[in-house]
Amino acid sequence: MWTIRAIKRQADLQEVAMRQWVDIKNWTTNYRILSDYISHELEINFDVINPTDLPLTILNTKTITKMRSRTKESWKLHNILLAPNLPYTVTFGSISLDKEEQAGYPSNGIVIVTFGYVLYRDCFEKTREQIFSGLLHCTKTGANFKLEWIPDNPYKPGQQKESQKPQNAN
Repeated sequence: MWTIRAIKRQADLQEVAMRQWVDIKNWTTNYRILSDYISHELEINFDVINPTDLPLTILNTKTITKMRSRTKESWKLHNILLAPNLPYTVTFGSISLDKEEQAGYPSNGIVIVTFGYVLYRDCFEKTREQIFSGLLHCTKTGANFKLEWIPDNPYKPGQQKESQKPQNAN
């Protein structure tokens, strides 16, 4: 019995040493004036990077953006094998800007409250989630994401809904 416990403990220690995670970096935006010359949109992208030594699988991403009284949600299924240290760019759609945001964008930019998570499968075939939230400051010259825990973050660790997991996720 002692031998089985020792083997289990050794396996657990090895799993801890090989624990995987993802980094959310390299935020970019693309400001567009639509063909009607009235509507303006802001497309938002970020990179998911696997900083560990072994590949993992990006299963899905979900993001929520809040600008004043508007909220936009985006859920995407990826199922992409992500090699170590290579970025995978996620585009979570376009956000329509109102007249006030359009007027302020060229000089001051806009700030968007952003929540999200990345659901991934690690090298041990365990499904894990990386939750993030923060403030995204978008200007003509680029985007700067300040990672912060926003109190009303709808994503809580371990509360990933089963209906949002791909069928082959653990």
